[in-house]
Amino acid sequence: SSGINAEWPLRPGLDQKKTEVECQDDGTFKTPYPQCQETCKLSAIDSSSTKLNKEVVGGLAQKETVEVSCKDDTYLLPYGYETPWIITCGPDNLNIDVPACQQTCEIPSTPPNAELSSIAPNTRLKLRQPVTATCKQYYSYEEPTGTSNTRQFLCSDAEGEAKVQIDEFCYVYAELAHASTGTKKVELEGKIKKKKVPTATLR
Repeated sequence: SSGINAEWPLRPGLDQKKTEVECQDDGTFKTPYPQCQETCKLSAIDSSSTKLNKEVVGGLAQKETVEVSCKDDTYLLPYGYETPWIITCGPDNLNIDVPACQQTCEIPSTPPNAELSSIAPNTRLKLRQPVTATCKQYYSYEEPTGTSNTRQFLCSDAEGEAKVQIDEFCYVYAELAHASTGTKKVELEGKIKKKKVPTATLR
């Protein structure tokens, strides 16, 4: 009858916001029928490292957004994700996997006879993020040819702790050793080893 408000029940999985419509004297509703839309479900969140900017109960309404970030600066979202990561509910992503924050690596100490790629101070590396170490002049990762002077090392938690494992070191070029037939100290894996070298001339 006229003047009575009606509430439209929504089935589970749809946006549960109630909408009221008023029955008019001519037997029509004052506003169109409400359009029910499915909500977006978020995957479980690891609350020990990851947080949302608001509480999400039952899912996100269509076009609703939520921001994903990390609890502190010892964690970062996976490599390839920006922080905060903004999720928007839409008809094509009703089941959304929320990225989990991961441990990060400290910038490693510069290895002997090498230089690290430019990294902003006081930053941390994401898992699988590379750091580049380049041998200085007269040093190389391959001895005696001296043709390879750059290596990339990844931030990894393969051993349970997130860190950059630098396991290759720069050699002195054998052919650039001092012009004598005596013994020459060669730096290898952080240790000093004696090595016989041929006569050569520095250029």
